[in-house]
Amino acid sequence: MLVHGIDPHTAVEVEALQPGLLRKRLDETIEGLVDDVRQWNIEARMEEAERELLRSLQGTVKKIVRRAAGEPAAEDE
Repeated sequence: MLVHGIDPHTAVEVEALQPGLLRKRLDETIEGLVDDVRQWNIEARMEEAERELLRSLQGTVKKIVRRAAGEPAAEDE
């Protein structure tokens, strides 16, 4: 069966795929390999919390560096 005019068993350049199609294929393949959906969801939530923590830390470090350099702190960040 041809979807989007591309045989799924034929190798193609990434640029030949429609936007989002590669991500969709990757997501479907990865999700098909997941044995424990509950654990997968826990890990995904933990990773998102870690990313948020790192974003927050990055913002705090930027403010500290600006203050140390004598620049006005941008409080709206």
